[in-house]
Amino acid sequence: MIDSIPSPDSFNDSRILFSIELPPNSMETQVLSPSLKDIVDRILLSRRITRLDQRLLLSLANLSRDEQALLNEVFDRLRKGLLRVVD
Repeated sequence: MIDSIPSPDSFNDSRILFSIELPPNSMETQVLSPSLKDIVDRILLSRRITRLDQRLLLSLANLSRDEQALLNEVFDRLRKGLLRVVD
């Protein structure tokens, strides 16, 4: 059940904030984090990578071969100057 949805005019950006009432015995908080592929896709499509993105990608461990290939693609493009680092 959605408690409230503010009008779009009340935002300075395009984010929509809402709260959801979860059923009893469920996790009180659900954190949806984007997948590594989602992050890499965003970086490659925008041709921009933030310092935070860089630190996050460098801190990852125990990656599959596919995930390693995704990271290699990002850092290869970064080394070639095809990505711009933004803050």
